[in-house]
Amino acid sequence: MTFTRSREGSIKLIQHGLKYDVFMRFMRRIIIGVAIGLGVLFALVMLARTVLFATPEPMDARAAVREGRDLLADARRVLVVVAHPDDADWYAGGTLALAARRGAKVRVIVASDGEKGPWRNRDTAAPGKRVQQTLAQVRRAEQEEAARILGYEVEFLGLPDRGVGDVKDLNDRLASIVARYQPDTLLTFDAARPRLPYVHPDHQAVGKAVAELVESGHASVAGARVFLFSTRRPDVAVDIGEVMPQKRQAIMAHASQGFGAELGNRGPGLA
Repeated sequence: MTFTRSREGSIKLIQHGLKYDVFMRFMRRIIIGVAIGLGVLFALVMLARTVLFATPEPMDARAAVREGRDLLADARRVLVVVAHPDDADWYAGGTLALAARRGAKVRVIVASDGEKGPWRNRDTAAPGKRVQQTLAQVRRAEQEEAARILGYEVEFLGLPDRGVGDVKDLNDRLASIVARYQPDTLLTFDAARPRLPYVHPDHQAVGKAVAELVESGHASVAGARVFLFSTRRPDVAVDIGEVMPQKRQAIMAHASQGFGAELGNRGPGLA
Protein backbone atom coordinates (compact mmCIF):
# COMPACT_ATOMS: atom_id res chain seq x y z
CA MET A 1 0.00 0.00 0.00
CA THR A 2 2.81 2.37 0.73
CA PHE A 3 4.22 1.91 -2.76
CA THR A 4 0.79 2.38 -4.32
CA ARG A 5 0.06 5.59 -2.41
CA SER A 6 3.47 6.92 -3.31
CA ARG A 7 2.82 6.12 -6.97
CA GLU A 8 -0.56 7.85 -6.93
CA GLY A 9 1.01 10.88 -5.31
CA SER A 10 3.68 10.96 -7.98
CA ILE A 11 1.07 10.75 -10.73
CA LYS A 12 -0.92 13.60 -9.17
CA LEU A 13 2.27 15.67 -8.86
CA ILE A 14 3.14 15.03 -12.52
CA GLN A 15 -0.38 15.95 -13.63
CA HIS A 16 -0.20 19.15 -11.61
CA GLY A 17 3.17 19.97 -13.20
CA LEU A 18 1.79 19.38 -16.68
CA LYS A 19 -1.17 21.69 -16.04
CA TYR A 20 1.16 24.39 -14.69
CA ASP A 21 3.43 24.07 -17.72
CA VAL A 22 0.49 24.35 -20.12
CA PHE A 23 -0.79 27.39 -18.24
CA MET A 24 2.61 29.13 -18.38
CA ARG A 25 2.96 28.46 -22.11
CA PHE A 26 -0.50 29.91 -22.63
CA MET A 27 0.36 33.03 -20.63
CA ARG A 28 3.63 33.49 -22.51
CA ARG A 29 1.76 33.39 -25.80
CA ILE A 30 -0.67 36.01 -24.54
CA ILE A 31 2.11 38.31 -23.35
CA ILE A 32 4.01 37.94 -26.63
CA GLY A 33 0.82 38.59 -28.60
CA VAL A 34 0.01 41.71 -26.60
CA ALA A 35 3.59 42.99 -27.00
CA ILE A 36 3.49 42.45 -30.76
CA GLY A 37 0.09 44.12 -30.96
CA LEU A 38 1.30 47.17 -29.04
CA GLY A 39 4.39 47.35 -31.22
CA VAL A 40 2.32 47.29 -34.40
CA LEU A 41 -0.06 49.91 -32.97
CA PHE A 42 2.84 52.20 -32.03
CA ALA A 43 4.32 51.84 -35.51
CA LEU A 44 0.98 52.71 -37.12
CA VAL A 45 0.56 55.77 -34.89
CA MET A 46 4.04 57.03 -35.73
CA LEU A 47 3.42 56.43 -39.43
CA ALA A 48 0.13 58.33 -39.25
CA ARG A 49 1.83 61.19 -37.43
CA THR A 50 4.54 61.37 -40.07
CA VAL A 51 2.11 61.27 -42.99
CA LEU A 52 -0.70 63.43 -41.60
CA PHE A 53 1.00 65.79 -39.18
CA ALA A 54 4.34 66.58 -40.74
CA THR A 55 5.15 70.27 -41.03
CA PRO A 56 6.22 70.96 -44.60
CA GLU A 57 7.91 74.10 -45.83
CA PRO A 58 5.72 76.43 -47.91
CA MET A 59 5.14 74.82 -51.28
CA ASP A 60 6.11 78.02 -53.09
CA ALA A 61 8.63 80.06 -51.09
CA ARG A 62 8.45 83.07 -53.40
CA ALA A 63 4.67 83.15 -53.21
CA ALA A 64 4.89 82.86 -49.41
CA VAL A 65 7.22 85.87 -49.25
CA ARG A 66 4.89 87.87 -51.51
CA GLU A 67 1.98 87.01 -49.22
CA GLY A 68 4.02 88.21 -46.26
CA ARG A 69 4.72 91.54 -47.97
CA ASP A 70 1.04 91.94 -48.82
CA LEU A 71 0.11 91.19 -45.22
CA LEU A 72 2.18 94.14 -44.02
CA ALA A 73 1.32 96.46 -46.91
CA ASP A 74 -2.45 96.09 -46.48
CA ALA A 75 -2.63 95.95 -42.68
CA ARG A 76 -4.17 99.03 -41.08
CA ARG A 77 -6.08 97.61 -38.13
CA VAL A 78 -4.57 94.38 -36.85
CA LEU A 79 -6.26 92.27 -34.18
CA VAL A 80 -4.47 89.32 -32.58
CA VAL A 81 -6.30 86.81 -30.38
CA VAL A 82 -4.12 84.65 -28.12
CA ALA A 83 -4.54 82.53 -25.02
CA HIS A 84 -1.75 83.67 -22.69
CA PRO A 85 0.76 86.43 -22.10
CA ASP A 86 3.83 85.81 -24.31
CA ASP A 87 1.86 83.95 -27.04
CA ALA A 88 1.66 86.92 -29.41
CA ASP A 89 5.31 87.88 -28.89
CA TRP A 90 6.58 84.34 -29.43
CA TYR A 91 4.46 83.39 -32.43
CA ALA A 92 4.03 86.72 -34.24
CA GLY A 93 6.01 89.40 -32.40
CA GLY A 94 8.16 90.34 -35.37
CA THR A 95 5.19 90.70 -37.68
CA LEU A 96 3.36 92.86 -35.15
CA ALA A 97 6.40 95.09 -34.67
CA LEU A 98 6.74 95.57 -38.43
CA ALA A 99 3.03 96.34 -38.83
CA ALA A 100 3.17 98.91 -36.02
CA ARG A 101 6.34 100.43 -37.48
CA ARG A 102 4.51 100.88 -40.80
CA GLY A 103 1.68 102.76 -39.14
CA ALA A 104 -0.87 100.03 -38.47
CA LYS A 105 -2.88 100.06 -35.26
CA VAL A 106 -2.24 96.72 -33.56
CA ARG A 107 -4.21 95.33 -30.64
CA VAL A 108 -3.60 92.00 -28.88
CA ILE A 109 -6.40 90.26 -26.99
CA VAL A 110 -5.05 87.98 -24.23
CA ALA A 111 -7.70 85.51 -23.08
CA SER A 112 -6.15 84.35 -19.79
CA ASP A 113 -3.44 85.62 -17.45
CA GLY A 114 -1.53 82.33 -17.56
CA GLU A 115 -1.86 81.99 -13.79
CA LYS A 116 -1.38 78.21 -13.90
CA GLY A 117 1.86 78.36 -15.81
CA PRO A 118 5.36 78.11 -14.36
CA TRP A 119 6.96 80.89 -12.29
CA ARG A 120 10.57 80.16 -13.08
CA ASN A 121 12.15 83.29 -11.61
CA ARG A 122 10.11 83.41 -8.42
CA ASP A 123 13.04 82.49 -6.17
CA THR A 124 15.17 85.28 -7.62
CA ALA A 125 12.45 87.95 -7.43
CA ALA A 126 12.58 90.62 -4.76
CA PRO A 127 11.10 89.37 -1.44
CA GLY A 128 8.42 92.05 -1.51
CA LYS A 129 7.24 91.02 -4.95
CA ARG A 130 7.06 87.36 -3.97
CA VAL A 131 4.63 88.27 -1.20
CA GLN A 132 2.65 91.06 -2.82
CA GLN A 133 2.18 89.84 -6.38
CA THR A 134 0.44 86.84 -7.88
CA LEU A 135 1.72 85.15 -11.02
CA ALA A 136 -1.26 86.60 -12.92
CA GLN A 137 -0.20 90.13 -11.94
CA VAL A 138 3.41 89.43 -12.85
CA ARG A 139 2.47 88.07 -16.25
CA ARG A 140 0.18 91.00 -17.03
CA ALA A 141 2.99 93.41 -16.24
CA GLU A 142 5.37 91.41 -18.44
CA GLN A 143 2.86 91.45 -21.29
CA GLU A 144 2.38 95.21 -20.99
CA GLU A 145 6.15 95.70 -21.17
CA ALA A 146 6.38 93.48 -24.26
CA ALA A 147 3.55 95.46 -25.87
CA ARG A 148 5.46 98.70 -25.20
CA ILE A 149 8.59 97.26 -26.81
CA LEU A 150 6.81 96.07 -29.97
CA GLY A 151 4.39 98.99 -30.26
CA TYR A 152 0.93 97.44 -29.85
CA GLU A 153 -2.00 97.80 -27.46
CA VAL A 154 -3.05 94.94 -25.21
CA GLU A 155 -6.40 93.96 -23.71
CA PHE A 156 -6.85 91.27 -21.05
CA LEU A 157 -10.01 89.17 -20.74
CA GLY A 158 -9.05 87.48 -17.47
CA LEU A 159 -10.47 84.08 -18.41
CA PRO A 160 -9.30 80.98 -16.48
CA ASP A 161 -5.96 79.55 -17.53
CA ARG A 162 -6.38 76.04 -18.98
CA GLY A 163 -10.12 76.68 -18.95
CA VAL A 164 -10.61 79.16 -21.79
CA GLY A 165 -12.53 76.58 -23.79
CA ASP A 166 -14.96 76.07 -20.90
CA VAL A 167 -16.16 79.68 -21.03
CA LYS A 168 -19.65 79.40 -22.51
CA ASP A 169 -19.83 82.92 -23.94
CA LEU A 170 -16.28 82.94 -25.38
CA ASN A 171 -17.52 83.20 -28.96
CA ASP A 172 -19.92 86.03 -28.09
CA ARG A 173 -17.24 87.95 -26.22
CA LEU A 174 -14.82 87.66 -29.12
CA ALA A 175 -17.53 88.67 -31.59
CA SER A 176 -18.18 91.79 -29.51
CA ILE A 177 -14.49 92.69 -29.43
CA VAL A 178 -14.05 92.16 -33.17
CA ALA A 179 -17.17 94.23 -33.90
CA ARG A 180 -15.80 97.03 -31.72
CA TYR A 181 -12.34 97.00 -33.26
CA GLN A 182 -13.29 96.32 -36.91
CA PRO A 183 -9.96 94.78 -37.98
CA ASP A 184 -8.85 94.35 -41.56
CA THR A 185 -6.27 91.77 -40.47
CA LEU A 186 -6.91 89.04 -37.92
CA LEU A 187 -4.28 86.70 -36.44
CA THR A 188 -4.75 83.70 -34.15
CA PHE A 189 -3.83 80.05 -33.62
CA ASP A 190 -4.50 77.35 -36.20
CA ALA A 191 -6.92 75.08 -34.31
CA ALA A 192 -7.53 72.74 -37.24
CA ARG A 193 -3.90 71.95 -38.01
CA PRO A 194 -1.78 73.01 -35.01
CA ARG A 195 1.97 72.75 -35.14
CA LEU A 196 3.12 69.66 -33.25
CA PRO A 197 4.07 68.43 -30.76
CA TYR A 198 2.89 71.27 -28.50
CA VAL A 199 -0.90 71.54 -28.57
CA HIS A 200 -2.36 73.58 -25.71
CA PRO A 201 -6.13 73.40 -25.02
CA ASP A 202 -6.37 77.18 -24.58
CA HIS A 203 -4.60 77.76 -27.91
CA GLN A 204 -7.08 75.42 -29.52
CA ALA A 205 -10.02 77.17 -27.85
CA VAL A 206 -9.24 80.69 -29.05
CA GLY A 207 -8.29 79.48 -32.52
CA LYS A 208 -11.52 77.53 -32.81
CA ALA A 209 -13.61 80.45 -31.54
CA VAL A 210 -12.14 82.82 -34.12
CA ALA A 211 -12.53 80.22 -36.88
CA GLU A 212 -16.20 79.74 -36.00
CA LEU A 213 -16.70 83.49 -36.01
CA VAL A 214 -15.21 83.76 -39.49
CA GLU A 215 -17.09 80.74 -40.83
CA SER A 216 -20.39 82.12 -39.53
CA GLY A 217 -20.03 85.12 -41.82
CA HIS A 218 -20.35 87.52 -38.91
CA ALA A 219 -20.50 91.13 -40.11
CA SER A 220 -17.63 92.13 -37.81
CA VAL A 221 -15.13 90.08 -39.82
CA ALA A 222 -16.48 90.84 -43.27
CA GLY A 223 -13.52 91.59 -45.51
CA ALA A 224 -10.92 90.86 -42.86
CA ARG A 225 -7.95 88.72 -43.86
CA VAL A 226 -7.23 85.88 -41.47
CA PHE A 227 -3.73 84.55 -40.81
CA LEU A 228 -2.99 81.56 -38.59
CA PHE A 229 0.22 80.95 -36.67
CA SER A 230 1.52 77.85 -34.90
CA THR A 231 0.38 75.95 -37.98
CA ARG A 232 1.77 72.87 -39.68
CA ARG A 233 0.63 74.16 -43.09
CA PRO A 234 2.45 77.51 -43.43
CA ASP A 235 2.10 79.42 -46.69
CA VAL A 236 2.98 82.99 -45.64
CA ALA A 237 6.51 84.13 -44.75
CA VAL A 238 7.38 87.49 -43.17
CA ASP A 239 10.99 88.67 -43.10
CA ILE A 240 11.46 90.02 -39.56
CA GLY A 241 15.22 90.51 -39.70
CA GLU A 242 15.05 94.25 -39.10
CA VAL A 243 13.00 93.87 -35.90
CA MET A 244 14.55 90.68 -34.55
CA PRO A 245 16.28 92.53 -31.69
CA GLN A 246 12.94 94.02 -30.60
CA LYS A 247 11.22 90.65 -30.78
CA ARG A 248 13.98 89.09 -28.71
CA GLN A 249 13.68 91.88 -26.15
CA ALA A 250 9.90 91.46 -25.96
CA ILE A 251 10.20 87.74 -25.34
CA MET A 252 12.82 88.31 -22.67
CA ALA A 253 10.34 90.60 -20.91
CA HIS A 254 8.46 87.43 -19.95
CA ALA A 255 11.07 86.56 -17.34
CA SER A 256 8.64 84.51 -15.23
CA GLN A 257 8.54 81.99 -18.07
CA GLY A 258 12.28 81.62 -18.20
CA PHE A 259 12.77 83.90 -21.21
CA GLY A 260 15.56 85.87 -19.60
CA ALA A 261 19.16 86.49 -20.52
CA GLU A 262 19.63 82.76 -21.12
CA LEU A 263 17.63 83.17 -24.35
CA GLY A 264 20.94 84.34 -25.76
CA ASN A 265 21.26 83.73 -29.49
CA ARG A 266 18.69 80.93 -29.43
CA GLY A 267 15.84 83.33 -30.31
CA PRO A 268 12.59 82.11 -31.81
CA GLY A 269 12.56 81.16 -35.45
CA LEU A 270 8.99 82.27 -35.96
CA ALA A 271 7.42 85.53 -37.17
